[in-house]
Amino acid sequence: MKERVGKLVKGSAARGLTVSTFHNLGLNIIRKELKHVGYKSGFTIFGAEDAGEQTWALVYERYNKALRSNINNNFSSALERPNISSQD
Repeated sequence: MKERVGKLVKGSAARGLTVSTFHNLGLNIIRKELKHVGYKSGFTIFGAEDAGEQTWALVYERYNKALRSNINNNFSSALERPNISSQD
């Protein structure tokens, strides 16, 4: 790509010119402006498939935590109840 641009743009007009794909240009801008966009260095950009997998992993993890917490709370509540026998 740089070679093709180099043939079209000569001399001082090419000085400081950035040649890249659209996605690479966007990534480089984000890396340069991390503080302004609120990202930390080492951030990751996911493709659609990776994003879907990550989303389901988070949902599963949170659902499991909530379910375990609910089971533990119900079990603890059952242990705290006074024993009521049929003779009372």
